[in-house]
Amino acid sequence: MSSFQDIWIRFTRQTASRDDSNGGQAPLFGWKKTGVFGLAILLAFFLWFMVNMGREYSVTLELPVEVRNISEETALSGELPEQATVSMSGEGWALLNYYNNPPKIQLDGSRQQQVNMLEEVRSLFGNASNISVKQVIPPIATIQTEEKRSLRVPVRSRVDVTVRERYGTLSEPVLRPDSITVTGAASQVEGLTEWVTEPAEIANLDESVTMNIPLSPPESGMVLSVSQVEFFLPVAEFTEAEVRVPVEIRNAPLGKMIEINPSIVTLRFDIPIEEYTLLQNLTPYTAFVDYLEILQDDSGLVTPQVEVLTEELHVRFKSAFPSRISYYNVIPQ
Repeated sequence: MSSFQDIWIRFTRQTASRDDSNGGQAPLFGWKKTGVFGLAILLAFFLWFMVNMGREYSVTLELPVEVRNISEETALSGELPEQATVSMSGEGWALLNYYNNPPKIQLDGSRQQQVNMLEEVRSLFGNASNISVKQVIPPIATIQTEEKRSLRVPVRSRVDVTVRERYGTLSEPVLRPDSITVTGAASQVEGLTEWVTEPAEIANLDESVTMNIPLSPPESGMVLSVSQVEFFLPVAEFTEAEVRVPVEIRNAPLGKMIEINPSIVTLRFDIPIEEYTLLQNLTPYTAFVDYLEILQDDSGLVTPQVEVLTEELHVRFKSAFPSRISYYNVIPQ
């Protein structure tokens, strides 16, 4: 091919010199010669390709492995390769055909056995006299079967979510479906308690998101009822709010009187902006002190506990002021 390159270089130099002598305009017959020369180049390349494809080459192909004759009551167990790496040599035309359309290595799964992959692949190419199989990896494939089982397990998300400042999630992520059916050999299915999604990351979220998340791929021989689940996470912008509530004494013995100071605390919390107006009609929290905590205390100060009163609001408690209150027993006169 180097001789063609030399001819092309000389030809372009001669054409350039003719262009200069004609004021930059190539004569018509120059373009015709260029077209003829280009056609000759293509023809030469085609002849070179035809001749070289008749020679012998060595290649490595990835052939898919498929197991047939598996009954409906049984399932494959153990590891079987999805592909086999095959090193072979042969005529270029034949190798090109197999490279573009790799055949499947079909193994008989009607009985448990060890399969010599080299012999199996050689029988696959038995009719091709111009193909020679040199090596197959893995050299041995073990076919094992067990009773087939199906089990329904919940799906656990492995999506890591971070939200922008002043934003927050309104609930835990919702997965649809939230459980799947796993089918496979009994030894593979028994003991499963969940199935996880593929890891994913969503950063700086400032709105609700719905997306499909693929499930973690199963082992060889196992089948999932679905390959992905829908991931939904509601997100809203939050603002700060506060409410003043009285502090209750709970579980005090009948007739026992406890005074606390102060008797009202201020609770600070975050709430979605869309729900802020609902605070006019709803009190989200209450504060209380358990009498048992007073009995166990010797400092004279206790920390009021905060309890959510409603599920209608997506509130997030932040702090109470004051954080500790004093108490004393009231002795009846």
